[in-house]
Amino acid sequence: MPVNSAIWIPSDGASLPAGPILIAGYAIAYGRAVARVDVLSDDGKTWRSAEIDETGTPQTWVQWSAEFELEAGKHQLVIRAVDDAGQGQSDSTEGIWNFAGYLCTSWHRIHVTVA
Repeated sequence: MPVNSAIWIPSDGASLPAGPILIAGYAIAYGRAVARVDVLSDDGKTWRSAEIDETGTPQTWVQWSAEFELEAGKHQLVIRAVDDAGQGQSDSTEGIWNFAGYLCTSWHRIHVTVA
């Protein structure tokens, strides 16, 4: 099974107030430990590492979080995880997508609006 991660806070399509914004979610690396979770909030310019609640345990779901200051407007938030062997998620579903969704664990993306 490949590395997998997702954003659960905020929800896709959320309208958020200006100021500090909490972005949080989960990640897992099957057979390995999650080594790093990266968050992208500025349209592809800068990845930032999230805080991971627990690391070092193979095949364990971990929770992660990061706080960002986002300017007013529409934003795409992107998440990717990397395991302790350096394997990460694919940037898109192209080439891995299948009708049942098996092993299709590309970067998770959501869209939010900041007022």
